[in-house]
Amino acid sequence: MANINVSVTDGNNIVLSLTPPNTQVITIDRGIAGPVGPAGPTTPPGGSNTQVQYNNAGAFAGSANLTFNGTTLTTNTLGAFILGGTVSGGGNQINNVVIGASTPLAGSFTALGASGDVTLSGGTANGVAYLNGSKVLTIGSALTFDGTNLGVGTTSPGYKLDVRGANRILNVAATTGTNGAYQTFSNTAGTFFVGLDSSTASEFGSTAYSANLYHSGNYPMLFWTNGLQRMTLDASGNLGLGITPSAWFSTYKAFQISSNGSLTTNTDFFAVSNNAFTNAAGNDIYLTTGYANRYRTVTSNGQQQWYNAPSGTAGAAITFTQAMTLDASSNLAVAGKVSAVSYTETVFAITGTTPALTPNNGSIQTWTLSGNSTPTAGTWASGQSMTVMIDDGTAFTVTWTSMPITWVGGSAPTLATTGYNIIELWKVNTVIYGAFVGSA
Repeated sequence: MANINVSVTDGNNIVLSLTPPNTQVITIDRGIAGPVGPAGPTTPPGGSNTQVQYNNAGAFAGSANLTFNGTTLTTNTLGAFILGGTVSGGGNQINNVVIGASTPLAGSFTALGASGDVTLSGGTANGVAYLNGSKVLTIGSALTFDGTNLGVGTTSPGYKLDVRGANRILNVAATTGTNGAYQTFSNTAGTFFVGLDSSTASEFGSTAYSANLYHSGNYPMLFWTNGLQRMTLDASGNLGLGITPSAWFSTYKAFQISSNGSLTTNTDFFAVSNNAFTNAAGNDIYLTTGYANRYRTVTSNGQQQWYNAPSGTAGAAITFTQAMTLDASSNLAVAGKVSAVSYTETVFAITGTTPALTPNNGSIQTWTLSGNSTPTAGTWASGQSMTVMIDDGTAFTVTWTSMPITWVGGSAPTLATTGYNIIELWKVNTVIYGAFVGSA
């Protein structure tokens, strides 16, 4: 038969053992209620039901901040929450997670799907998360992304980048202050630039700090207002206002206006044309059906030239006639008849005793003698003429020796002492001829 022995150790623990053999069965610690086994005392759990146990200075402890009910692990920890390594598992939800708050807000972090999707009940639909000025993670309507379009200032972006605002929308600036600043738009046609050149004109190669619209492709630039195309700058540099420019001759630069008008220039002339353009082959072509006219100023000879053409069909070749020419010496040549319905000329009054007579002062001139006079020849051109009406004053005379004149009848006229003496002068080639018409 075995005996039960009861003893008290130096640590005031109660020990129960059997004899024989003398084997310790139960030890009761003075400060712990509960059984112990052969391996030593067993510490009871700390905290309350469902609280996860942890080592607190060698003793079990529990906290309401970390609980497990057999299904769900819940943490209400206010400090850092650190996950090391790879987080995995078969669950699909993390509920009531709040960062930086003392009380969980139900639904703040409502679902973590098995595929990695995170669902939030707060914030703005399609809102992009960002840190605000207080470094708080914010999801608002200022920046949204619907999976395709990004919106700034709008929750319904209609383009890849949709920026809206009451004031200045976009700002493109060079941080150095002297570099170029521009935006680009590209497709298979090339690249279109809108911007400012740098201080060294290194971006577009134009002028320092110039504003530029630049197209790298061989395509026109169109200008629209009120939904209608108003102006076209074609790839050759010709401009059309209210019309697409025709295919002008390569050395010409043209400004074409509506259906008929145009201004053109090259290295030798400037022209204004009606119903005419010069095509790539150098031929003049009717723009519309009707008459054609052209005015040109020519650099090489100083002429002003007027052309006309009969009525023709749009697209047909034009045969211009040079109807009138004003040369650099102010000589006017007219190809057809000149009709004057009404013409008034100012009569020029000659003065002095040695005047230079010239038809450039007018075709009708008067001269009241103030003394005996000797006229000279002023500027004359072959084909010019003038009428001189001379009043001899108080019987003064005119000597023509300083102005060689070939007189009709062989000699200079003798002036009447009363009224006007009418003399006709004209030049043919190098000779000035004179004739006494009579007295009046």
